Amino acid sequence: KFKMFVLETKLSWEMSKRNPNEQDKKTRRDLQKDIDTCQRRVTLSLLIESSSESTFQFYFQCLFGIPGLILSSFSAYKKSLDENSFLDLDETTLNLRHVSIVLSFFMMSNGY
Repeated sequence: KFKMFVLETKLSWEMSKRNPNEQDKKTRRDLQKDIDTCQRRVTLSLLIESSSESTFQFYFQCLFGIPGLILSSFSAYKKSLDENSFLDLDETTLNLRHVSIVLSFFMMSNGY
């Protein structure tokens, strides 16, 4: 991002010249190309960083959330069969944590 700042500063300096000659126009075009290239690199690095972070987060959400989902599903099934179940958990089958895991999965699958 510092490189982007330097390039934009140089471009602003070039644009402030009153009567540009051909060399100044060429310098402006070159600086604009460099800014576009730098912007693409920044965008790509942000995409890679966000996808790797979301993959890591999704892994741990599944690792810690799936057992609870399975147990609460069994509990809900047992409650439907018999009210005196030994798996009586005080959580619902579908809570915000599970919704978050499902939404993370859809966001990651959309990214790939």
